[in-house]
Amino acid sequence: MRRRVSLIPNVMLGTAFFDAALSVERNLMITCELLGLNPARALKMADLFDLKDYLDTRLGALSTGLVARAVLALHLAKEADLYLFDEPAVALSPEGRMLFKRLLEELKREGRTVIYATHYPSELVDVFDKVLILCRGRKLFYGTTLDFTNTVFKGKDTCIEIELYKGYRDVFTLGGEVEVSGNRARIYCSSSEAYGLLKEIVSSLREGYVKRIKVIPRSFEEAYIMYLGVEK
Repeated sequence: MRRRVSLIPNVMLGTAFFDAALSVERNLMITCELLGLNPARALKMADLFDLKDYLDTRLGALSTGLVARAVLALHLAKEADLYLFDEPAVALSPEGRMLFKRLLEELKREGRTVIYATHYPSELVDVFDKVLILCRGRKLFYGTTLDFTNTVFKGKDTCIEIELYKGYRDVFTLGGEVEVSGNRARIYCSSSEAYGLLKEIVSSLREGYVKRIKVIPRSFEEAYIMYLGVEK
């Protein structure tokens, strides 16, 4: 069973086998030998994480984000059926997260199973098929990400945000779920309703009253915060 499972820790735990005085490549080679991993695959992973220009660089001279990439390259050198990730993207830069996302998508295409623990609910959520939400050791939700957002938003997955120059309240009588604060209104509706509401808003407001209109898809993170607020 252990041969079929790979645990990928975060950067704080993942550098336990590394020596800051040695180069990235030397660290990977030595640690692969210690753990019985495939060094050629480790170098392949390092290339996927765009580390080829840093292989001869002393590990201690790298940024935390680049060290995090080296940690991932090492632990992904083990080919497994099941990968357990423990907040692996905490120290990654935006570029590093993009590269990591591509690798996760590749694992998915290969039919591997990935379990990914994170405190950042919007992190790479579009890659995964299902989500498990825990709070204080209690399971709150298990299902697809779409089921989760539909449960929380009740179909109102789009926000139309309107900011007015002057007090003009006709917009607040339109359809959808409306929140008003000063000269700003947010209308929550389904994505299919948004276009019709926008046309109605524009036609009902006099020229010179509208400062800004934004259409914002509601995020998984917003749903997560709302859900915890209800469930706690």
